[in-house]
Amino acid sequence: AIVSTPPILLADEPTGNLDPDNSWQVIKILDKLNAVGITIIVTTHDESLIRQSNRPVVQLRNGYLYRGQPR
Repeated sequence: AIVSTPPILLADEPTGNLDPDNSWQVIKILDKLNAVGITIIVTTHDESLIRQSNRPVVQLRNGYLYRGQPR
């Protein structure tokens, strides 16, 4: 999916079952892709990884959309 430079990339639990170091590497790659204009949609249960990203976040929580970093 990344080779073709899609306008949107959906990453469903991209860090699931990874150790913290490799999880952070995946987030850095997604950040770099976002920096070149690719919209990244990530589903994750690990909010701490998203907090480390410097990108805008929209969060779906209890059926409502929230803009900004997870709380």
